[in-house]
Amino acid sequence: GMVEKRETAKNTARRCMLEATGWKAGDDTRSLLSFQPMNSRVEIEVRSFITAEATFEGPGRDTQSAGDIAWLTRDDLLALIDKGDVSDGPSLTLILYALSKDLIR
Repeated sequence: GMVEKRETAKNTARRCMLEATGWKAGDDTRSLLSFQPMNSRVEIEVRSFITAEATFEGPGRDTQSAGDIAWLTRDDLLALIDKGDVSDGPSLTLILYALSKDLIR
């Protein structure tokens, strides 16, 4: 989502997670990785965040951003990648980075 005026990137991530999924990110939410997915073509920066805590607040309102919501283990994620179910660059970048840092078990 877009960072709104007087909003931090972390609060934007927490707001967007709640709006899309109905899950409120925990107080442990922290920056994961920033990168430019189309370097030298488009000036855009992807800033990602990770949380290990979440509270269900109610159904999300943005069904286009989050189709299926599930808690996945490291092995679940690797199986999805192996099957080709996760194939876009930004998602692979973030998942593989988090796995390399042992942030997903």
